[in-house]
Amino acid sequence: MAPCKGGPGSIHTLPWYFENQLVSFGDPAVAVGPIPGSDGKFAWSNGERVYYANLTAAFSTTVEFSFPNPVFNGFLGVAMSRLDHPTATSVLLKDSWQPPVIVSSTQGQTSFQDKEQIWVDNASSSPFFGNAYICSNDFRSNGSHQNGNAPVPVEVFSSADGGTTWTKKQVTSATSNGLGPNDFGYSGCTIRTDSNGVVYLFAERFANPAVTGLPTHSAQVMFQSFDAGQHWTMPSVIARVTDPCYFIDPVEGRCVMDGYGGARTDLAASPSVSIANGAPTGARSNQ
Repeated sequence: MAPCKGGPGSIHTLPWYFENQLVSFGDPAVAVGPIPGSDGKFAWSNGERVYYANLTAAFSTTVEFSFPNPVFNGFLGVAMSRLDHPTATSVLLKDSWQPPVIVSSTQGQTSFQDKEQIWVDNASSSPFFGNAYICSNDFRSNGSHQNGNAPVPVEVFSSADGGTTWTKKQVTSATSNGLGPNDFGYSGCTIRTDSNGVVYLFAERFANPAVTGLPTHSAQVMFQSFDAGQHWTMPSVIARVTDPCYFIDPVEGRCVMDGYGGARTDLAASPSVSIANGAPTGARSNQ
């Protein structure tokens, strides 16, 4: 049977993907921030901007299996779409949306981005008010890696111009020796800001089941940036967690909850964090 190809029609996914030869690939994330004015400064009085991030692939690589990727570097990337002045009506209108931006455009040709999250500094008391941040995990070789032997650094992309351009910073090492709890890799990130503009990055540091056995006992860790994502602290362990991983599917190679080919549970213990930053003004914040 010939592969099924999509075409123009009613919106059932993100606008302007088909026109840009893109496919929405999952892991959607949404954040809301202020719109920059003509002077580049952010203000809530300019209105609200919705940022929608997700994983994306080129249409041809998923349907026709042609390589290398003809649209952007990498097998799977992170894309971001924007909608200004959102209403129940405008969100359904194609022309209300700006075309998607490939946030991970500088990644390697074999990279596979995964589990991205987005946030906007939404407290006007912050010196970096309006900055947008996306965290993601860069699987740098799209293939099978036994015993956790995969180079997967956590990366943060930041934008100071409303999402038009993005700067990438690698937060963790790409070490791939898979020898123990501290070297197996990070995933399941969350990114937030406080009322002073400090950026907080949370992730789970996974233990290696080949070393520790099941269930694994991993750690939730936190990184901080005090200069809008340009530099990051070393990780601090904030909690120890027991992963709900009692069976690894030998076919998929992932922790599952209901037998062969079952539902994955490998990210169930990842951190999900909210910071009381007093948005929209930053007042009455605990930070």
